[in-house]
Amino acid sequence: TKVANLRAVDLEPARDLLLTAMSHPIQVSNAGGLWTLPATDIAQFLKQDTASGADGARTIRLGLDREKLALWLDERLGSAVEKEPVDAEVGWNGEKLVAVEPSVDGVALDALMLAELVEGRFFGDGGTVEAPLTYVKPTIDGANLEKLGITTFLGSGGSNYAGSSDGRSTNVAVGAGLLNGTLIPPWGEFSFNEAIGWIDEEKGFVEAQVIDGEKIGKDIGGGICQVSTTVFRAAFLAGLPITEWWPHRFRIGFYEYDGWDPGLDASILQPTEDPATWADFRFENPSDSWMLVESWTDGVNVVVNIYGEDLGFKVETTGPSWGDKTQLLRAQEVVDDELDPGTVMLAQVAGIGEELSHYRVVRDRNGELLWERSFYTKYFPRGDIWKVSPDMKGDAPLDPNFKFPPLPPSGVDSVGWVPGAEAIAGDQGAEPPSEEWIPPAEESAEDWVAPAGEWVPPAEESVIPAEGWSEPAAEEWVPPVEDTGSG
Repeated sequence: TKVANLRAVDLEPARDLLLTAMSHPIQVSNAGGLWTLPATDIAQFLKQDTASGADGARTIRLGLDREKLALWLDERLGSAVEKEPVDAEVGWNGEKLVAVEPSVDGVALDALMLAELVEGRFFGDGGTVEAPLTYVKPTIDGANLEKLGITTFLGSGGSNYAGSSDGRSTNVAVGAGLLNGTLIPPWGEFSFNEAIGWIDEEKGFVEAQVIDGEKIGKDIGGGICQVSTTVFRAAFLAGLPITEWWPHRFRIGFYEYDGWDPGLDASILQPTEDPATWADFRFENPSDSWMLVESWTDGVNVVVNIYGEDLGFKVETTGPSWGDKTQLLRAQEVVDDELDPGTVMLAQVAGIGEELSHYRVVRDRNGELLWERSFYTKYFPRGDIWKVSPDMKGDAPLDPNFKFPPLPPSGVDSVGWVPGAEAIAGDQGAEPPSEEWIPPAEESAEDWVAPAGEWVPPAEESVIPAEGWSEPAAEEWVPPVEDTGSG
């Protein structure tokens, strides 16, 4: 006959303890509220084991599975109690980094500690426990900005958009505001598209002229490339490694105001909401410290400054070095059903194609070479585009006897070039050159870095059919010959 080592009388203490525990709920309090935890819910985490007493009798011990209870508590209360930390917004006051908007510490629930407290109350007298919290510091802590390591002005870019339409000016201001205060982590990469986000009306962008594929059109955010161009100039002059850059398809006079050379512009593209389809401007932060991108506009000029640790970079640039020219395209007439009767308007101004490059060499403070690169641009030719209403079809002032003007020779800027009598006599009617551009002498084969390839716009940048064109607003700025549209 076996003698039982666990008798009914041995279970009575555990039974009484459990009956008491099940008779009262547990409450959890926090500044954000009060939550009741029914005993029946807590009971699902019960666990038991046996132990031998001093007299050899077996006893039952009750407890809760704290790890599982902690997970349950976090799911039930975490979202109501916790708050994400808020980074400080920072700026440069002329001498140092300062917090423009303060940071806010985050709050997290200590679920394991709460599980221990709930277990004590469950097997005790019940009642209320205060939710134990831990405080989470934000990445950008306004009380400890020194740890970011931003101590030095690194480079500045500027651009002038005087003469822009109201819509274009609005988009430039909105873009500069979104960009301002962007921080780049150590060894991180800046993305213009990530900094400003999806370009839409909710952010304040409006319709204005854009370069859309082969022609000039209108879209939400037209003019945003004024801002991306200005960031490019700041990064270019600061000597930072540029990882993605797309020059504009057409030469645009806006980007040559205030003495800036052609070829120092940067276009971006967001044809769909899918970032995989976007063309971006990107550069790297090659340091152990953070970097700050600061931007603003005064209504006529955009300024972008970049700050970081003292890199000691020495930047040498040459250019523009000019290559071949490509003859402009023949004028076209486009019938637009949306135009009012009797309308004949010049929607795009002709311009020749040109190739050029800038060469940049960046050295460290000791004069050792860090990186060098050729920034190659191919501006494509374009022809006059006349938009007419259906009743005016055939009335665009197209000259059937039009002769191409003489092209400037390679190695010179077309702006300001005046052809001589010999050029006028010899070059009229000449077709665009077919040979590839050979870099000028100062960019020898030994030094010149060939571009990865000519810029081919994404597939979405297809030629706009006639029905895809939209009429510019009556007050829309009409650019001079070399200023056809903007991006």
